[in-house]
Amino acid sequence: MDYTVSDFYSTFEEKLVLLNGQNGFEKPVTSVGLLDYEMDPAVKDRFIGDNFQPGQLILSSLLFAKQNPFLVADAVRHLIDKGCSALVVRNVFDLPFAETTLRYADSKGFPIFQIKGRDIYFEDLVYEVARRKDTQDSLDSYNDELNILLHDDLSPAERVSRIRNVIPSLRSSCFFACARPQKPVDRAAFEEALQRYRESPLFKLSNKLLSFDGQLLFAFSSDTLTQDYNKGHFNAINDLLNICCRERLHVGISAPHYQLSEVREAIRESQYAAVYGSLVDADQTLYDQIGVFKLILPYCRTGDYARFCNHILAPLRDYDIENNTQLIETLNAYVRQNGSIKKTAEVLGHHENTIRYRFDTIRQLSGLNYKDPQDNEQLCMAAKVQLAVNAYMEKPW
Repeated sequence: MDYTVSDFYSTFEEKLVLLNGQNGFEKPVTSVGLLDYEMDPAVKDRFIGDNFQPGQLILSSLLFAKQNPFLVADAVRHLIDKGCSALVVRNVFDLPFAETTLRYADSKGFPIFQIKGRDIYFEDLVYEVARRKDTQDSLDSYNDELNILLHDDLSPAERVSRIRNVIPSLRSSCFFACARPQKPVDRAAFEEALQRYRESPLFKLSNKLLSFDGQLLFAFSSDTLTQDYNKGHFNAINDLLNICCRERLHVGISAPHYQLSEVREAIRESQYAAVYGSLVDADQTLYDQIGVFKLILPYCRTGDYARFCNHILAPLRDYDIENNTQLIETLNAYVRQNGSIKKTAEVLGHHENTIRYRFDTIRQLSGLNYKDPQDNEQLCMAAKVQLAVNAYMEKPW
């Protein structure tokens, strides 16, 4: 996964002035290089050929140009020719950047930054790039950061720090999408998915495709989220994830959020919506559509829920085994059809009276009558809890 110029700038935005080249923010940063003596005419021929590599972020004090500011233009052209990604200068001598140099760099998508203030050093930049690059390259590190974000007791500031480690360019206004493929996403499959993402219209600096615990997560962020949280973007994300996995997926989409400290909730919401989508066989599910499953999915595997569920459903399961009947199947279909006897009969291919007879058997075994609102609520809740548990058991990731 690429660590980009945009990611670098997002970390040090308050310490840097962008002189030009914002259209080059998507360039990857592979390492840091120093521009020091290489352009000095006395040694230029000996060192200039090999000291810079594609993808490097170059740091310089422009000392080599102290006596001849025109060397700055030569340096910028050389760095662009070598495929470097950006230049960061501490302009201690206040050397001018010619307007023609800035325009040329801008036309080539080559960002030039100038450090402002005295409380940041080249060493800080080198360390941060190395740390972030290592993080970007490690799926395991991503998993660790996201697991800490989702499960540890963190302050709002700590949550923001964790998500910044994973997605440095994420805007405050965002939503997440989640897909849980039939098999956990491995490294090779994810690399292919990344390539497809880079070729898609969704590829933007403020968005990110992630692999997390066998799932695919897509972070969408924008300064105009109130307009961008729409069916068009949902469908585009759905299509991208399905193409990446080459299978039909159940994609869950979180509610919109407007603070980075709420990213934990956004990720969880997308995961819950994806699980619910698998229960109702929906291609795409918004978190706001899952109803009471907002309460069930976070807690369905806890002891209290398990005891409540088993107390109602265990007699039905035993009866099905002993008599080769379909009481559990009927109850699950009834829940999926929003409590409609008619639709349940249609889905199962039986007469409505057959469904009513089965519910009469359920009443005898559980003591709960589906015609009674309170009893019906308990039956449906138990079935929904079991459906949620089953969904997690079928795909633990």
